[in-house]
Amino acid sequence: MRPYLASEVDFIAVYIISEKTWYIVPVREVVDRRMLMFRPKGFDGRDLYGHYREAWHLLSEPDGLVFG
Repeated sequence: MRPYLASEVDFIAVYIISEKTWYIVPVREVVDRRMLMFRPKGFDGRDLYGHYREAWHLLSEPDGLVFG
C-alpha cells in the first residue's frame, strides 16, 4: 500500500452521517493534515471547512476554488 499523492487527487468527499451532510474539500486544503475537524451546522465558532459544506459546485469549476 502507498498513500495517494496530492497530484493524483483533486478533492476529498466527506459524509457526516449524524448531520446527513457532505463536504467537498480541495485536497490542497488538507494535504499536510493528519486529522480534520468538521463542526455541526449552526456552530458559532471558527469553522475551517464550513464553506465546503455541500460545495458540489466546486466539482464543476475549472480550478475548483471559485466562490460566488
